[in-house]
Amino acid sequence: MIDKSLIGRELPPSTLTLERGRLRFYARAIGETDPVRTDLAAARDAGYADLPAPEGREMEAGADPGLMDAMEKMTPLGRGGTPDEAAGAGVLFGSPESDDASGPTLVCSGGLTGF
Repeated sequence: MIDKSLIGRELPPSTLTLERGRLRFYARAIGETDPVRTDLAAARDAGYADLPAPEGREMEAGADPGLMDAMEKMTPLGRGGTPDEAAGAGVLFGSPESDDASGPTLVCSGGLTGF
């Protein structure tokens, strides 16, 4: 059972060092096309010291970029999915087409399963 005293608790700010490979992966996953987000030279030409972190979005910073690149290569789509692509699952389960579904787990993985 959840400790209800933790609801609404704010943690102090923290600083993370974001690895370039993870930033590139995230940019590709959200469909970012601006080379400033994926190319170090373009980022520096635009005035950044390194690849800029995403603005106004949350991202998970703990994944090994080598693993993420390998997973992208194994995925039939050859890339991470986009939020719009994953949203289709929500639309499906909110529609009458899923009325007969009972307790399913839908894996939105671009065809990569088994982890």
